[in-house]
Amino acid sequence: MSILGVALATAAAVALPAQAPAPSPEILKQGAAIYDSHCATCHDHPAGRIPARSYIVITKSPEFIIRALTIGPMMQQGSALTPEQRVAVATYLAGKSPGTDPSNNVAAYRCRLQSGSL
Repeated sequence: MSILGVALATAAAVALPAQAPAPSPEILKQGAAIYDSHCATCHDHPAGRIPARSYIVITKSPEFIIRALTIGPMMQQGSALTPEQRVAVATYLAGKSPGTDPSNNVAAYRCRLQSGSL
């Protein structure tokens, strides 16, 4: 096999991880309704420090959005939502379900102290 063939085979083997299944249409529909009734007023017409919906969609994971609604800067607004509703709106905005992106595995980046070493 030529060097080019080996390079192409290697690239194909590591190119992209498997795609996570798309969120269910019901969750996306519920998330859209929640966004329209609870979030759109501010995020569709942002002012000051309020991020635009387009920024959230492009840069935030569902886990980040859920955290913001649960314990972060949107905690007061998120308190009016059930945990399931927070997941639905986060899924709608991010376009994927929580837990489907391996780069969001916080435990993988957590420092672990071992006895006698840092």
